[in-house]
Amino acid sequence: MIIIEFWKQVAIYDLRRFNSLQASVKSMQEQVDSINTRLEGSAYSFSSTPVQGGSCKLEDKYNEAIVLKDKLQCQIAENEKDYILISRALEKLSKDEQKILNYAYISRPSNYIGVIMDTFNVEQAQAYNHINKALKNYVRTRYGV
Repeated sequence: MIIIEFWKQVAIYDLRRFNSLQASVKSMQEQVDSINTRLEGSAYSFSSTPVQGGSCKLEDKYNEAIVLKDKLQCQIAENEKDYILISRALEKLSKDEQKILNYAYISRPSNYIGVIMDTFNVEQAQAYNHINKALKNYVRTRYGV
């Protein structure tokens, strides 16, 4: 039972960041594009000789831009993978379970319990039971637990 509770917490974390994963990929890709433009459009010149083994400030900036670009690309790949895995798990659930998880964790309106109660014509206790059941099914689908 403790293992299932752990995976429920992981699932809740995934679902709550679902929308932000997609937005972050777009934002980070724009940063990568901006860095590429700067790297391609700049007249980086490394002809100035470093003093006593130091490096040129321009060369440092160029190298820092490349490192940042690489880090961003790694994070983009990781976020895209997470987004796809969450999407696949959600797609395997029923439409009602998808709606419930969307209301409870993804879009989470301030009165999400009331929305679930109204949408499914259930009492508050039943709404929480529906959330718990949908989350358990998501955990089974996503993590195999």
